[in-house]
Amino acid sequence: MQRSSTVAAPLHTPYLSDMGLKTTILVILVAIGLYFLLRPTDVNLNSSIFIYRDPKYVYSKVSDIQLNMKNHKYGRKAVVKEKYTRDDNVKCEVYEVTEVIPLGLFDWEYTLVFDTVFEFTKPGEELRIHYHIWYAGLSGNIIRTFKPKDEEGGPGCLVEEEMTIRTPWVSSQYVLHHSKATHPDSLYHMKLTIESMHEYFNERKE
Repeated sequence: MQRSSTVAAPLHTPYLSDMGLKTTILVILVAIGLYFLLRPTDVNLNSSIFIYRDPKYVYSKVSDIQLNMKNHKYGRKAVVKEKYTRDDNVKCEVYEVTEVIPLGLFDWEYTLVFDTVFEFTKPGEELRIHYHIWYAGLSGNIIRTFKPKDEEGGPGCLVEEEMTIRTPWVSSQYVLHHSKATHPDSLYHMKLTIESMHEYFNERKE
């Protein structure tokens, strides 16, 4: 008597199939969400300040990165990494900048280390600054122009600044608010520092 062989049909597990589909959909949605949260977004901020000094003198001080460090709200230091001249004869200086930012909690601080490039595009008239913080997804460009202008107190220099900060979208509003709150103080301190320099008065006497 011959036994008939039977082949068991594969088990159908709709629960596992549904779980796989839901996981795939969830991964796709998370990826889309992260894309929108982390996509690069430009934050623009325009500022200006008047300084009672010659434009060329102001330019020489604003283009001094060590003086920039002193006028910044947070403790900073800058070390020269490289100096070179581009093919279009524009002189450039590359610095490694260290910035210490207080977090406002238990005296904790966050240290940023990034490269900054100074481009002396039009000496005495225009200065371009570029920086990039790769691990924070943050970069920026600053264009500063220096124009002669007369005010009630006498002749001086109008410093106009166009700042563009590229940051992940999720932090763009914080970066904009933070820049608006702190940057005017930096410009004002720069103005006070340059106007109070004794060397300027010595140069005027010579």
